[in-house]
Amino acid sequence: MSASAEPASVEFPDYVHLHEAPEFDQWSCHFDVGEPRTAESVAELGHEPNGYFWAGVVQRLVDLGELPEVEADPEGDTFIAYGSRPLMERLARTLVPYLTDPNALTALVTAADADGFDFDD
Repeated sequence: MSASAEPASVEFPDYVHLHEAPEFDQWSCHFDVGEPRTAESVAELGHEPNGYFWAGVVQRLVDLGELPEVEADPEGDTFIAYGSRPLMERLARTLVPYLTDPNALTALVTAADADGFDFDD
C-alpha cells in the first residue's frame, strides 16, 4: 500500500478520504462538503453547508464525548482534520451517520441548536 492510499481495512463512503500527511507527520481525513448525502439537509436546517459547519459537527461530537479532541482545518468547500491514523479512522466512522442519514444529522443539529451551540458556519 502506498503512503497516500486509503486503508483497506476501514470502509467509508467513497468521498471520505484518509491519507497520510507526511508534511505534518500525521494522517488526514477529508471530504468535499457537497458530496455527503446530507449536504442539502444542512441548508434546510438553516446552516451553511461548508467545511466550518462540519468542523462544528465534530466539535459538538467532542463536547458530547463521542470523540476526543480533533484538529480540524476546514475550508469553504472542504472539511479536513489531522491526527493519528486511528483517530482519523475513528473520526470517519463517527461522522458516517451524519454524512449519510438526514435523520441523524437533523437530530444532532436540532438538539445542538436548542442548546445554543454555535456551528460557526
